[in-house]
Amino acid sequence: MLKKCLTVIISVAVLVSFTGCAAVKSLFSGEDPGDPEDSAEITVEQADTADPAVPENTAEMSIPETEYLLFMRLHVNGENKESYDVVRLTEHTITYRYYDYSDSDNPEPMEKTVTFGEILTRVNGKDKYNIAIYLFDGVNEYEMELTGDLRQKIREHPEFRKTLGTLLGKPFSRPLDGNVITSEDISATARKNTATAEIHGGMDGDAKVDAEGADVQELHPAGYSTWYTVTGEIHEEKDGTLEHRIEYPQVSGLDDEGIRKKINDTIKQEALKALDYCKVSRPSENIDIGYRISRRSPSLLSVEFDGTAYFTLTIDTRTGDRVRLKDIVNTGAGFAGKLPSGRYTTIGGPATEALANLDAETLKKLLEKADATENLGSQEKPHVFSYLTTDSLGISISFGHDTGEPAESQQDGDSSASAGRVVFEVRFGDLADHIAAGEILREELLATEIERSMFLEPVDFEDLGKMRLAAGKRGPDGAAKLKLLLEDENSGFVYALAEPADITWNFENLSMLQVMDADADGLSDIVVVALYSDGGSDLFPYPHVYFRRSRGFVRYPELEQKINSDGFRSTEDVAGLAAKYLAED
Repeated sequence: MLKKCLTVIISVAVLVSFTGCAAVKSLFSGEDPGDPEDSAEITVEQADTADPAVPENTAEMSIPETEYLLFMRLHVNGENKESYDVVRLTEHTITYRYYDYSDSDNPEPMEKTVTFGEILTRVNGKDKYNIAIYLFDGVNEYEMELTGDLRQKIREHPEFRKTLGTLLGKPFSRPLDGNVITSEDISATARKNTATAEIHGGMDGDAKVDAEGADVQELHPAGYSTWYTVTGEIHEEKDGTLEHRIEYPQVSGLDDEGIRKKINDTIKQEALKALDYCKVSRPSENIDIGYRISRRSPSLLSVEFDGTAYFTLTIDTRTGDRVRLKDIVNTGAGFAGKLPSGRYTTIGGPATEALANLDAETLKKLLEKADATENLGSQEKPHVFSYLTTDSLGISISFGHDTGEPAESQQDGDSSASAGRVVFEVRFGDLADHIAAGEILREELLATEIERSMFLEPVDFEDLGKMRLAAGKRGPDGAAKLKLLLEDENSGFVYALAEPADITWNFENLSMLQVMDADADGLSDIVVVALYSDGGSDLFPYPHVYFRRSRGFVRYPELEQKINSDGFRSTEDVAGLAAKYLAED
């Protein structure tokens, strides 16, 4: 049996010690969030340590005519010559990987997230860090020569950094001039890449049911509609010497053709409406607006448009209806009163003073009228747009035109300007008391609020690509349940597998987690050995196998019972017994 494996096997003693680790604090808790620190295969929150160097591949040669992936690295300027691989890059933060050498014989890979402003720190008149970009062909690394315009855009333009972040670890398709890479190379590749969401659920006809009529648990997120694909379309026009361009997403693959058309018509109409407002408010400027998918889940598609202007659009993919801020949360005084006290980032000018001058009642009215494209070009009053990410609600308050200049600050930042944009991101778990959405959307939004025990990244799930697999527990209604999530923050993809509905015990932790082709069908399955308790002090292991089908995952509870009765010592044992019983059926 050919097995595609990423394995993490952890002893019970070690896992129990992990459960006491502090969770990352969120915006509305009033506490500062900690730095995420993750290992390459399994992430457990630990205390911060010094950042030892990551060994560097400094291969210098011409790039061959082959396929390659784009990667980014930070080199520390100084005597230590330390280097760190960048694993995530957003508008205002950067996450890099380093090694913890507390145990010199077994260095542990870790991750740390800092503001991008920290990367721009200068020491003795020199940059503390040097940003490098590499291409990797599967064997060799090739360090690229960055042009001046590329370095400038990385340093000074948050939206460009966000675009670059979506390309990290992804195929780089733009032909290059030797070993030189430009900002246009990055932008052109980003435009060519399509955003694809394979939202899966339910059972295919090829799924095998236990011969004795065992119950089958179909594993798809609450509110599952069907899978859909998102691709970009471009509208361009000329006005004398001016050139105007806007790119917007369109969906395909929905079972309901009427809903598909409604979604696409709404997105296109709002995009062209925004373009018209920009032409009126900026009559002497070229207009160039792109988009980013911030969330792609079974019931919700959320899009951020940026460039010449910033606005957002969120769609309920079950109905095709537009979802505004007031449809997600109750925007009353309670919510509006808490928002300014949370953590935020400013863009295009500090804007802290303008935010401070907003009284609670004015802010409440702005939130109630959020997501109105009609206000896009107005400078007479602030306007608000909202968006969704894999785990948070984003709220952007614009006080004037975005200038594109970086201004990365928190509450204690410079308050000398009154223009610009303030951006809040609030975790869904902190919004539980304010969520106004119906039960299906509420469940989908809160599905990512779990106490995470571990995760694997990256995990190859065929058509889904390489996804982060997170495992943890959630106990909203008494008994704690096992929860698995597939996530890709760069593309906004999030898929929450349902808790095992047939299990009544308390889920305590994981003993083993492995991604492998358990039934030799060419698709990656998830094999879990969970630790449960039934009210006593002793923990006992129990196996779960999530079989990947072309449209989702499926569990066979009676099959798991047979495996448990036979006994097992490893995930390979679990997979072998699963294959045996499936073959017998």
